[in-house]
Amino acid sequence: MVGYLGGGRSSQAASNDCVHRGEDVRAALAQYRKDRGHLPVSLSELSRGSTCGNRPMRGTILRYERQAGRGYALWFGDSLAVHEATDEAPFSLRKT
Repeated sequence: MVGYLGGGRSSQAASNDCVHRGEDVRAALAQYRKDRGHLPVSLSELSRGSTCGNRPMRGTILRYERQAGRGYALWFGDSLAVHEATDEAPFSLRKT
């Protein structure tokens, strides 16, 4: 029971972190592309501290996918709602 409660708090804190810092990740991706001419393969290539939603022992809740061409998609969420962004659009909330 304690692990379940702690895990829930960790996930909630990670989600709140991405709500507050998600646009910083988009800015870091834009800077990375400006500096190198391409997007990173994974978020781990961004400078330290440029991601959000990290959980102890489970990694980040933020998902990243390069799209065909030069774009990307970012998202995080749970069974009730998903926050989504692209290289052209800021994060928005969508109910699942």
